[in-house]
Amino acid sequence: MNSDSDDCYDSDATYFCGSDDDDGDGNFGVEADGLLLEKWIPPLFYLAKGHLQTIHNDVNKLENVCLACWEKGTCPHPFFVGALCQQCKQRLLRTMFSKTVDGFHLYCTICGSKSNACVSCSNGKCYRKYCVNCLNIWTDHSDKLIKNSDKWFCFLCLPEPNQILQAHHNWAQKVLLFHEPLAVYASRALYWKRQPLRVLSLFDGIGTGLVALRKLGIEVEVYYASEVLTAAATVSRTRLGGVLHHIGSVGEVTQQRLEEISPIHLLIGGSPCNDFSAINRFPKDFYDPRGYSRYFFDFVRVLNLMRKINGQHQHLLWLFENVASMPQHYRETISRHLDCQPAVIDAKNFSPQLRRRLFWGNIPGLFTVHEQQLTQDGESLSLEKSLMPNSGRRAAQEKIRTLTTNTNSLLQGRTENCDEDDNLQTDVLWLQEIEHVFGLPRHFTDVGNMSRTDRQKLLGHAWSVPVIASIFSNLKAYTV
Repeated sequence: MNSDSDDCYDSDATYFCGSDDDDGDGNFGVEADGLLLEKWIPPLFYLAKGHLQTIHNDVNKLENVCLACWEKGTCPHPFFVGALCQQCKQRLLRTMFSKTVDGFHLYCTICGSKSNACVSCSNGKCYRKYCVNCLNIWTDHSDKLIKNSDKWFCFLCLPEPNQILQAHHNWAQKVLLFHEPLAVYASRALYWKRQPLRVLSLFDGIGTGLVALRKLGIEVEVYYASEVLTAAATVSRTRLGGVLHHIGSVGEVTQQRLEEISPIHLLIGGSPCNDFSAINRFPKDFYDPRGYSRYFFDFVRVLNLMRKINGQHQHLLWLFENVASMPQHYRETISRHLDCQPAVIDAKNFSPQLRRRLFWGNIPGLFTVHEQQLTQDGESLSLEKSLMPNSGRRAAQEKIRTLTTNTNSLLQGRTENCDEDDNLQTDVLWLQEIEHVFGLPRHFTDVGNMSRTDRQKLLGHAWSVPVIASIFSNLKAYTV
């Protein structure tokens, strides 16, 4: 167990820390929606003790009180018997899976806060953290824990039967429910057991979803891919094969077909972004049959059908992605149909590319605040690391702007991406380097006699593998 401070009491109380945002718009890793993670929360010791006294006297119930701010609770706490208010729920959604490189959690498991004085669980499979304010409320020996915290197992790993704070025996299942939209989980039970994943990917492209799952070592029983581009299907079938099965266009994914391939554990997809992107000067509306926006409703249709088919026997995890530059009314329409708000994640935190995307879904940890990842040498993820070794070229910039299907995106403005050392001539990124920027193996799209332009178009439609792997990383707790 680790202690972050020698102080027994946190006189400055608790604060929430977000990531630095060099865009200045508050969207470095996760859309805050006006919620400041660094917001100071005052010590609530006496207020909490007053509530606990009323609970002891059977005047109130812990299930009605927010365990973070001790106001009225509106939704169940995912780890402990008790509740959270809506604001504290949003904080915990953003902090409950934030970890250091060593695997230690950064925020309190109970209230979602980051304190100067805190204690971490000694269990090598846990490493969850508890702030001093919560320890003062729930234990009588918080000062001893802070000073001597080498062999302490937390409330989740070693619950004490006589303690008021009790962990849910099935808290891992409760975490899944915690990420479900209220309108969905309020009307159905949750069933999930550890097993290889059965995945359905709509608008699959070159199979980056499966690449991310394999990178994490998550076992996949079968991966059904819906894709209309022959070139994309050829790449994914050639490079991934095995568990991957193409099932035609999204229009062919009917209820009968879904019943044949059920159950599905994970549904993923990102419909064509042509009419969502801000660079399209003449976008077509959701309901225009000539446009691409309408394909979003195919994802909604399949999502609703799959929930119905899985029923009470299998919980459905899902993820929908699209561009962050879409107009606000498009974003609101998508959020309304999916019954949740999106997380905003930028690939610049995981790769040398600036690529902001919106992600809707119910995957645990989706709304986690992401710090910028570093290489094994402790250096930032720069473009230099993606250049081909011994090519005699050096990167002209540390990060590149979003790579699209347009070949002009390689130019990145007036200057190209690479300088040649000897004669200082400029050069664009090679395809093998673009693949590396996306987190793919070099030569991944080098299949058949495909042209450079066609290969770049496939990459422009692809997901950034490190981003998807980060989102999927918490699924390891729910699979074999």
